[in-house]
Amino acid sequence: MMNALVVEDDPSYAPALTRYLHRAGWRTFQTDSFHAAKKMLDHNAIDLAFIDLRLPDGNGMALIREGTDLKTQFAIITGHPGLESAIQAIEHRVVGYLPKPLKIAKINSILERVHERRTADRQREAALANEDVDSTADQADAPNPEFDHVSASALLRLNVRVGMTVEQAERELIEATLLDMHGDKPTAAKVLGISLKTLYNKLNSYRRPQSRPRE
Repeated sequence: MMNALVVEDDPSYAPALTRYLHRAGWRTFQTDSFHAAKKMLDHNAIDLAFIDLRLPDGNGMALIREGTDLKTQFAIITGHPGLESAIQAIEHRVVGYLPKPLKIAKINSILERVHERRTADRQREAALANEDVDSTADQADAPNPEFDHVSASALLRLNVRVGMTVEQAERELIEATLLDMHGDKPTAAKVLGISLKTLYNKLNSYRRPQSRPRE
């Protein structure tokens, strides 16, 4: 049985998510505190942690940064989604970014992804222990199970609005694809059908302040 941690102070979400994970077969811990969550992560083998960005005694992103040396995979929960937190999620290679209200389909996708990774990790560790295969070569040649679906997934998350420019839509699609690829820029570039250099140029342009037109 795999272990999950829910770090959420909203009583309308925390118990429901905890119960859902338990029914899905996960041993589940729950807390509404930054400091309690840190202790749980330090003293328990947590496979997946759902972290709310805004906690009463700390910032959820700081908790993720402090847990980068652990084997725990992190998913962000937020009632205030935005570009800054999305970019931070990419940089820290989180496994999911969940705006409220939470969607069951996205939660299931995260659970499946983490389970697949853990299974692959165990198989790789077993292979290394038996010295039967070269794990590095296998990892390089292994197909990406999400590759065939990432474009559709990113497009589904793209929120096209009236008045949105082509440049804005392109930016949102690039950012959504990077989230789906967990920050893997070479793979994201391949999925998007652009060169890696073009992807880096576009990401750099997004960080530059935009000049306002004169009135």
